[in-house]
Amino acid sequence: MRHFEKRHDRTPGYRKTCIDCSGRRDQSARNLKYRMAHPEKQKVRDSRPERKKQRAVYSAIWRKNNPEKVAAYKIMKAALKTGALRREPCFICGENAHAHHSHYSMPLDVTWLCSLHHLQAHALGHRLTRNYD
Repeated sequence: MRHFEKRHDRTPGYRKTCIDCSGRRDQSARNLKYRMAHPEKQKVRDSRPERKKQRAVYSAIWRKNNPEKVAAYKIMKAALKTGALRREPCFICGENAHAHHSHYSMPLDVTWLCSLHHLQAHALGHRLTRNYD
């Protein structure tokens, strides 16, 4: 239990995540907050040649390690092209949207989120689904 912090709220016991995982999650949230507050700095950083090369290498590794996600994306893109799936605005704010898969085993079941809300959904670990009832 030495790898888990005691809870600081009124609930007795220990936190669900270890100290290392909690620290990584907190760092990711801080990074996201900074990137959203300084988009001009992120744009300059991303336009550097070494960053583009680094992103290409990372993307190739990511595609190799995530075949289910790549397959879901390809199926979704094909459905958009044939008209079987229709692009919609972000269901939160109404801006132009990206497809967010809550479950990659259902490639055509997507939630449409703008780039900001899509980034937030992944950074916060939310599985957003649209209720069609």
